Amino acid sequence: IEKLPTYVVWIDSTLDGGIKLGNFVFWSGKKETGKTTMAIQIHENMAMNGHKVGVLPLEFGTQHYLESLDERYPHSDNHKKVAILENMALEDRFNDIADIEKTLRDFHKKGIKSVLVDSQLRLTNAGMANTTKAERTADIFSRIGIIAQKLLMTVHIIVQTSKADHDSEEISVKWCIDADHEASIWFHLKKQKSNELRDVVIAKNKQNSKRPLVTVKFNPVTKEFKKVNDETKEGIPVIYEQSKKPKVSEFNGGNDPVLPKDQNS
Repeated sequence: IEKLPTYVVWIDSTLDGGIKLGNFVFWSGKKETGKTTMAIQIHENMAMNGHKVGVLPLEFGTQHYLESLDERYPHSDNHKKVAILENMALEDRFNDIADIEKTLRDFHKKGIKSVLVDSQLRLTNAGMANTTKAERTADIFSRIGIIAQKLLMTVHIIVQTSKADHDSEEISVKWCIDADHEASIWFHLKKQKSNELRDVVIAKNKQNSKRPLVTVKFNPVTKEFKKVNDETKEGIPVIYEQSKKPKVSEFNGGNDPVLPKDQNS
C-alpha cells in the first residue's frame, strides 16, 4: 500500500517514508500545544508537493483559513500558495457523521488521498441521538476508520483528551475508552516546562513494543517545529511499535496558519 510523505523529515524517517494510505490518524494534546498547527502544515506540505488533500476546518472555518493563507502569502502568484489552493479542498458546511462520510467519498472521487478533520468536538451523530456520548463518539470513530480503510484514504482527526489522562500521562480520547483500537497512528503533543518545547509521541497501534518520542521546539513567530534532540527517546510505555530513530533533525515545513489563541490546539 502506498505511503504518503508528510514532508516533515523526522516524521517520515520515524514512519519509514510516510503515512500508509487507509490509516486513521489521531492528533491529541492539551490546548495550545500545536496539534492543529502541525496537522495542517503536514497537509499544506503535501499540497505543495502536488498531492490532492482535503481539510474540514470545522473548528475555525474555511474563511479564516483562507485569510490566514493570504496573511502568510500576500502575493497571489506565490508558488506555495498557488499549489495549496490548487491541491487542497476545503469543506466546513457539514458536521454530522453521515455528511462527513459522504464528503470523504466525494473527496476520494476527486483523487484526494489525505484528509484532516478539525475537530472531534464539532462532529455530531444524529442517527444515535438517544445514546450516550461515549457510544456516539465510538460510532463516529468506527465509521471514519472503516471508510478510510475501504477508500485507501488516510484520515487525520484532532481529538480531545481528558484532564485526568493528562495528569496520569495516559494517551486516550475523552468519551471513548476504546479509541486506541480505532487509531492506526497517534501523534500526542505535550508541553515541557519551557513554553517553546514539545514532546511528540508517535504511536502505531496493534504492535507490541514501545512508542518513540521526539522533542521539538515551537517558534511562535514562524509557526515552525524543529527537532531538538539527536535521537528518539523511550516514550510512554504501552503496546506500540518501536520505530527507527530519525536521521534528520528538522521540521521540513513553511509557516503555519496563524490561528486564534484558542484554535492553536
